[in-house]
Amino acid sequence: MAMVFIEGYPVDLDAMRSAPCGMAGISVREGKRFLVKQYNVPVEPAENSALSPAHYKKMREAFDRYMDRRTRYWEALKGAAAADSEIVCPAALAVYDHHLYEISPYPEGIVAEGESIGAIWSLPEAERALLLKRAAAALAALHDQGIVHGNVNPGTFTLVRKADGRYGFRIADFDCAFFPDEEFPEEFVGEIDSWSPEMAAYNLSQDPEIRERLKGVITDRSDIFSLGIFFHELLTGVRPTADPLPRAMREQLDAGRFIYPWQILLAGENGGEKPVLQVHPSIKDKGTAALISDMLRLEPENRPSAREVLIRLCSRQIR
Repeated sequence: MAMVFIEGYPVDLDAMRSAPCGMAGISVREGKRFLVKQYNVPVEPAENSALSPAHYKKMREAFDRYMDRRTRYWEALKGAAAADSEIVCPAALAVYDHHLYEISPYPEGIVAEGESIGAIWSLPEAERALLLKRAAAALAALHDQGIVHGNVNPGTFTLVRKADGRYGFRIADFDCAFFPDEEFPEEFVGEIDSWSPEMAAYNLSQDPEIRERLKGVITDRSDIFSLGIFFHELLTGVRPTADPLPRAMREQLDAGRFIYPWQILLAGENGGEKPVLQVHPSIKDKGTAALISDMLRLEPENRPSAREVLIRLCSRQIR
């Protein structure tokens, strides 16, 4: 067993398993579990390697930039976690064997992703309303620190059942998070069905000018679109769609293909009539329906902020 200690946390390297970030495993310290993530790239170059001086310098600068970004993100997460208990802040960041390791408290009581929607449906109305407010408050705390989550969905806003039987969220997956003022990624790798229209357009475009323009509109309001999809699914069990769908999409749907919400909105960008995502009629409260409709607007600037979402939720009775 390749047991090592990273910042005082015992880590069995042989037990680590493949994960989107690179590798992941569990550490147990003082009876508490911690999630350990090893990031595969970039790699810290070894000083005694066979790299040329120029290549070593390039790799060193890339790794240092990455570490500066992760440190900035860690400090911002501390502020967000201090403001909202749903957010899980990493307990340690460390470089071991030329890889960055992130160690975070393990979110105990996780409800399986496939069961979370059903669990929320079974809750009394007031408890469901509270969960929506908690999700909005957590996102607002992140946005207050300048962090765009980049991948809001049931897999990252993880439903947990606490020791007292109540439900809450644990938000510990920030692998897609970014600051809007930093260098943009080549693509957004979050769940494709939760992309905002502008994220989808950025990912799908090969035109440098279009991608450069879209960087200016991919902000915290992109998270709001994804949160609107999440809320809609929590309250109705289905994702929002349009009625009628554009003909080509209706044919795709009839053929058994999945249609993403962002696809529906972007269908009108080619000169046709612009579709609008409609809120399912099972949401009876007009204020709630109007809020989710506003969150799902095509134009980011027309969506409310996370703080505005929270305020509007607090003024409504969710049904």
